[in-house]
Amino acid sequence: MTHIMLDLETLGTRPGSVILTIGAVRFDENGTYETFYESICRSDSEKHGLKVCPSTQAWWMDQSQEVIDAAFSGATRLTSGLHGFAHWLGGADYIRLWGNGSDFDNALLAEAYAVAGIRQPWSFTGNRCYRTIKNLFPGVAVPSVGVQHNALDDATYQANHLIAICKQHNLTLA
Repeated sequence: MTHIMLDLETLGTRPGSVILTIGAVRFDENGTYETFYESICRSDSEKHGLKVCPSTQAWWMDQSQEVIDAAFSGATRLTSGLHGFAHWLGGADYIRLWGNGSDFDNALLAEAYAVAGIRQPWSFTGNRCYRTIKNLFPGVAVPSVGVQHNALDDATYQANHLIAICKQHNLTLA
């Protein structure tokens, strides 16, 4: 079984929103061990029909300049980024893709694959919800990693937090 923690930075909160960055990390009960990061060209995403939510765009303007620069510097075409992520994932049969919300990261990425006309590289049965687990065990804390709202840093933090929850509560990743 391969566990992947996914984090996206986007210009909306619904499937069909522009994806700015894709961050992911492989992990198991012992820690994190391989990462993926891609910064996507906003205008190319819009050419594929992905949308910008004005309130989300306004929210971004309240973030630090470092975070804004990282999120909006994408030069990779959407299809190239999606193909790169699919290649990095490998075989879909054994992927457990964790997102921070059952209706956010995984759903937005799945819709991006659909609008780009690319087969989704993981099975829907492999979708997992980190937000549900973290809310079931609110007392478990881990140190922050990197910069908040950097997709790779957030994915790494979330994976480390999930590992800590599993260890502290004798849970097995499934």
